[in-house]
Amino acid sequence: MYECAWTWFDTEVIREAHAKNMYADGTEQEILDNERGQVRKHYTEADSLLLPRGNKLQVNGAHVSEMQHVRIVWHYQDSIDPESPEAHEIERTQGRGPLTLDGRGVRELEVGDSIALWARARFVGWSNHVYRARMRIFWAV
Repeated sequence: MYECAWTWFDTEVIREAHAKNMYADGTEQEILDNERGQVRKHYTEADSLLLPRGNKLQVNGAHVSEMQHVRIVWHYQDSIDPESPEAHEIERTQGRGPLTLDGRGVRELEVGDSIALWARARFVGWSNHVYRARMRIFWAV
């Protein structure tokens, strides 16, 4: 169901997000590094943002027209090796990215980091409609 599906979700950790103010009430603040006026990038078919990678959070089921509900829990004690048969089976049967199964992403989070969720779709006829997304993050010292 998840093989050959071209809609998915990625996550991105934004380091020290609390220090990166962009705009507040129409007043320009500190700008993020990728917004400092670089020349616009022309993407190629091989660009990593245009295809699902091993660190994808979740792939949507292929040819499923009704709404899908997915619950994903990351834990710092997760320890599934991304190269293991178990990780590849989870990717094939549940649509999870194998690189999200080892707990490293959680263990590497630091105070002040934020997590962005990106909904992606690729190729003609594919679309990713998000009705609701929620993140709950718990931190213990």
